[in-house]
Amino acid sequence: MKAMWTKKNYIFLILLMFFYSSIAKGQTTFKFSEKGLSPESVTTTIEGLSKTELYNKTLAWIENTYKNADKVIQSKSGDSLINFIHIKDNAVNIDKIYSSIKYSITISFEDGQYKFEPTAIQTKVNSKYDRGWNDFNLKNGETFYKRGKLIKKSKSFVINIPDILNQLYASLNAYLSEM
Repeated sequence: MKAMWTKKNYIFLILLMFFYSSIAKGQTTFKFSEKGLSPESVTTTIEGLSKTELYNKTLAWIENTYKNADKVIQSKSGDSLINFIHIKDNAVNIDKIYSSIKYSITISFEDGQYKFEPTAIQTKVNSKYDRGWNDFNLKNGETFYKRGKLIKKSKSFVINIPDILNQLYASLNAYLSEM
């Protein structure tokens, strides 16, 4: 008996193609392993935009993304570099102890491309006692692994921190790609 291509078959095929394309687009950019965060930065090409246009659109993205953009932006250099810092509350946890993270991102620009680089991350335990910010080593993840396997308690750090960076990168990239 011949297989007939019904409307259901076409819909299923279209949904399947959409599912696979969304998986490909949703691949993470940053990952954290025993060797630390990789890649250290991501350079992306945006056709048709000059260095100044990329810079101005990134400033607009920061203003749209963060309530107090003037406090978030730490430094600007002409139209070639923006460095911003933001705090995300309750971003990671060990058991029931939650910590906030403070991330510093540097974005540099050239004609038709930009570089997104996480430069520093710090953690701070949420507590009534201020214990201060602790540096999070982006270049070495060995403390989160034992004999090559992820320590269960540290899973939140290894997964959530790259997820936050990937979400930021994807949001910026989508904003810059809009024409």
